Amino acid sequence: MQSKYHKQIQEFIWNRKGKPFEFCKLKMILVGYSDYGGKKWLAWLKQTYNLQESREGKKIMLQKIPKQIPEEESSTTDD
Repeated sequence: MQSKYHKQIQEFIWNRKGKPFEFCKLKMILVGYSDYGGKKWLAWLKQTYNLQESREGKKIMLQKIPKQIPEEESSTTDD
């Protein structure tokens, strides 16, 4: 299931280029205020967009986790 904000969320995450960002900043850009969503929406975002959560004081920081390539597939030569 995709959110009605799917395209905006993807662009926001893509523009961060792997750097952590505040969860409330994402909510401010999407809906105009930071009270939107809660723990369920945060969990859904983390699962859907492969994000990692950390905290800086009271701020919830999210960061895109790069996909891991298995070593068998990353090798270009056959032994």
